[in-house]
Amino acid sequence: MVSFGKTVGLAGMVALLIAAPAQAATRFAAPGGTGADPCTNPATPCSIFTAADGGAPGTTVQTGDEVVLAPGEYSDAAGDLGPSEVVQLAAGISVHGKKGAEHPVVRLEEASIGFGAFTVTEGDTLSHVEIDTSTARSNLAVFGGTVEDLIVRNTSEVAQSIACLHFAGTIRDSACLASAANSVAIGVSNVTVATTTATLRNVTAVDTGAGGKGLSYAIFNSGTETISAKAVIAKGDTVDVEARGAEFGGGAGHVAIELDHSDFANTEATAAAGGSASVTSPSANSNVETEPLLAFDGYHELAGSPTINAGAVDGSSGTTDIDGQSRSIGVPDIGADELARSTETTLTCVPASLTLGTAVSTVCTVTVSDTSGELVAPTSFVGFSSSAAGSFDAGAECAALPQGEGISKCTIDYTPAVTGSAELTATYAGDATHEGSKGSFSLQVEPAPSTGGGSGGGGVNGEGGEGGNRGRSAPNTSIRRKPAKRTRKRQSSFTFRATQAGATFECKLDRRPFRTCASPLRFRVRPGRHSFRVRAVSTDGKRDPTPARYRWRVLRG
Repeated sequence: MVSFGKTVGLAGMVALLIAAPAQAATRFAAPGGTGADPCTNPATPCSIFTAADGGAPGTTVQTGDEVVLAPGEYSDAAGDLGPSEVVQLAAGISVHGKKGAEHPVVRLEEASIGFGAFTVTEGDTLSHVEIDTSTARSNLAVFGGTVEDLIVRNTSEVAQSIACLHFAGTIRDSACLASAANSVAIGVSNVTVATTTATLRNVTAVDTGAGGKGLSYAIFNSGTETISAKAVIAKGDTVDVEARGAEFGGGAGHVAIELDHSDFANTEATAAAGGSASVTSPSANSNVETEPLLAFDGYHELAGSPTINAGAVDGSSGTTDIDGQSRSIGVPDIGADELARSTETTLTCVPASLTLGTAVSTVCTVTVSDTSGELVAPTSFVGFSSSAAGSFDAGAECAALPQGEGISKCTIDYTPAVTGSAELTATYAGDATHEGSKGSFSLQVEPAPSTGGGSGGGGVNGEGGEGGNRGRSAPNTSIRRKPAKRTRKRQSSFTFRATQAGATFECKLDRRPFRTCASPLRFRVRPGRHSFRVRAVSTDGKRDPTPARYRWRVLRG
């Protein structure tokens, strides 16, 4: 077990505490930001270090300040985290990604053995951020305060990595995922204070690496550590939940991990003479022992998972899940994701074919339907994209408005810029009580001289858009964007498409099973040879019998 010393880090942070200001400020950071303190002009954003670290030279950051992280990709190698490659949040501040935007991604690329990208202390809040690493021992360290709506991925090969170090404070509505050998999703390996309480609420802690552990808390010397875990998915390759109490130098260490309404199947509690360790039984406190059903990303729940409607909340729980959806959709679920009402998105464009150069647009109508059986009309925005050059009006989005029981619609105009087939995609992002979904339509654009008015049917390979999918046996799948055959990049990105409108996808990496996925798809892999497969699934459940496949090799160094 790795020993993470705490004394130096805490002493440094205590020295950085500053007096509370009379008025809080909003500070801005962006990838590669070079703005100067006070970072209050969004047009000239700072680095995360300058905006949020209490030890940044000449900083004016104060208790109550809010630091907004622009979407995009940050990294320690690029200097976004400062000279120490870790941001020690100033006392009592809030740091978060922009609400309603994608999680900003912080990548740890240096071979750090410290506390990760952030250290969070009492009074701090860190939220709506993704932290990825394949090199660092940990992604972040929580000494107090609250972290929520975090996606944490650790694929580091550093021995016994811990994705989320959790000394005290609250982690909720977040996913801590690890995949290296002998690693840990959430835990600590050295707590030396007298009494510490760590709180977990609606967290997914999964470690798929050989010898991996979901939760693992160990205490040395004379400290006492209590972990309060509610509605937590804890899964490891060898142990789901582990507690270790130890005695060194005459001091007794005590660890108690208390779980209720959580999903885990096996535990381990060990202690040296004078110490103690305990873990709640999987069969007690309304816990669930059955394996959860999770999507390809490792934390979104799938229909039929035993974690659905099996959780509970209390005063320490958040009100929304990792996607910003309400926790009050029936009985709360276990884990970071709250499975909301399912939806189906369909897209139809009239006319279905156009002649380029006639200044004619097609009018696309998107219909979002509640397929859960509750017939609650979805709301929120629908975004649009095209596989070919062209333009949508109204900023490529429209607001879905109720049109009947469980149905919402909106329209948008699309003007093509090139000939050929264009696959138009509508993406419904979901709302507080509905899951997102996608729909597509194949538009045919003919050249002006030869056709004089289009073919009338449109579609890819003569499928005629939405209507052409009816009566077909199964969709075909193709991979469009993929990594190089030989690359040193561990970050792998794929895009793929189907020949039928409304099709969904299932993906498979190496020997893992097929899981629900969506294009574009991004994930990290270890050095070595890899194989990726993707198959389309039609709206009536027919799967492509010949999944698209791609093999590549990730080199070391």
